[in-house]
Amino acid sequence: MRQKCWVNLVHWQWIPLSALLKDKEINKQGVVASALGFTGVGEAVGPLINALKDDDPVAAWRAASALVKIGESSVDDLIRQLHNEIAYIRLLAADSLGRIGNKRATTPLEEIIMSETDHEVRQWAVKALEKLKNDDVLPSTKNKQMDIDKDIQRYTGQLRGMGVSIRRRT
Repeated sequence: MRQKCWVNLVHWQWIPLSALLKDKEINKQGVVASALGFTGVGEAVGPLINALKDDDPVAAWRAASALVKIGESSVDDLIRQLHNEIAYIRLLAADSLGRIGNKRATTPLEEIIMSETDHEVRQWAVKALEKLKNDDVLPSTKNKQMDIDKDIQRYTGQLRGMGVSIRRRT
């Protein structure tokens, strides 16, 4: 069972990790988004979808990667982002859907390929669709618990290095 992550910014004040996504000082280059993805908590999808719109492309990419790590819970929200007015967000959504590997994304990706005016977005949608049709998707993070644990340690170490104290709550 996955646990929700909470952080202690000030003594005796525990807040959800997702609340730190908006803090540019703490979430430098998407470190919080990455850590949030490793929790696997479906409640993080909404805040991570908002984090896709970050001005920092590294932070936006890490938010997309976190959505991939969360997996199936992210699919519907990512499908909706295929119609976002910002091309880079559409590109991230298409790539993420391909990496998750859920077949529900097949028709929306096909529609985007036919209607998309941005060449790069269309290319990423084609790559994502190829992954879905060839079953050439990344293994689910559920099957890679040891890698997840190592990554959680690395990202929580980065947060601790910034003076943030972290503990897990069930």
